[in-house]
Amino acid sequence: EIQRLNRGFKSLPPQVGRAMILQELLGIRISDTLTLKSDCVIRKADGSLFIHIHQPKVNRSFEKPISKEVLSLIESSINYTTSLYGKCEYIFVCDKNPNHPMKYSMLHYHLSCMIHDLDLRDDNGNLFGVSTHIFRHVYGKRLCDMGLDDSTIAALLGHSGTSSVKHYRQMGNKALAQGTKQLRANKDAKIKQFKEEW
Repeated sequence: EIQRLNRGFKSLPPQVGRAMILQELLGIRISDTLTLKSDCVIRKADGSLFIHIHQPKVNRSFEKPISKEVLSLIESSINYTTSLYGKCEYIFVCDKNPNHPMKYSMLHYHLSCMIHDLDLRDDNGNLFGVSTHIFRHVYGKRLCDMGLDDSTIAALLGHSGTSSVKHYRQMGNKALAQGTKQLRANKDAKIKQFKEEW
């Protein structure tokens, strides 16, 4: 389902597509993405890259590491906005008033058009609903599948505590198969042994 949505991003207006990709890569809320500021990237003394994210929903900020590829996407987004409106506080701006961040309603409209125009359907054959939170959920689930501890996952998602991590900790098939691989191999060897003795 995520791959189908990702393919559709190419048809979106450039900044809407970039915002959606950044939200997916960073695993943040769409409100966090749309309010990213042009000076959000932090270069540490050791050369590592971090992004400063403000969360309007909970009025809290946090930092998380980013890759050079994410930096490149952020820089492309900033350059695009600057080329149209000059230097702006926000990376993704409102067309009618570039002093304000892009409105969710505008992003929602373009996503809705993309889903209908491309006839994008979920695994059940239904048209996708227009919800950007799926990307945050998938990001959190992937962190869990990587075997990270709750504190690390909470920090990367921008949660103040670990209680919300349980929503992402539902074991996926891939992690379940990998986590039980050795146990299943041992059981299979035992079954083989019994079969040979019978």
